[in-house]
Amino acid sequence: MEMLGGNNLLAYADDIVILGESKPELTSTINLLKNSEKMGLRVNESKKKFMIITRKSTVMQCLRIGQYLFEQVEDFKYLGTRLTGHVWREKDKLIHNVLINKPNGKRPRGRPRQRWLDKVNKDLESLGTTKIEDADDWELWGNEVKAAKGLQGL
Repeated sequence: MEMLGGNNLLAYADDIVILGESKPELTSTINLLKNSEKMGLRVNESKKKFMIITRKSTVMQCLRIGQYLFEQVEDFKYLGTRLTGHVWREKDKLIHNVLINKPNGKRPRGRPRQRWLDKVNKDLESLGTTKIEDADDWELWGNEVKAAKGLQGL
């Protein structure tokens, strides 16, 4: 989602994800955080993380931009959903939009709607594994998909 004159943000209430393809691009967006501090908004020091999404092997323990020090992680939670690199890489895919975007408007009355990810997690739990990250291993994930289909009678 492109906002604020080219700065890339995902924001919901007080949860913010800053996206960028380079350190200068991130620096530009992070400068907005400095301005928000003037209005009384503060960044939680323990929640400043960064994730490198590339096929190249990149080792970086931390990233400093101005006064902010970010810890590198392999995945992170945003709005209760664990995000990993392969989801972010698939920007044009439905899975990315389903996991990242939140629908607008009110929910209808009655039974809550089930999200696709809730069903996947339930199936993984039935199989005795709870790691969606297993999707990175094609062979392992293929076996889990076959087992999940068996649970559903497919």
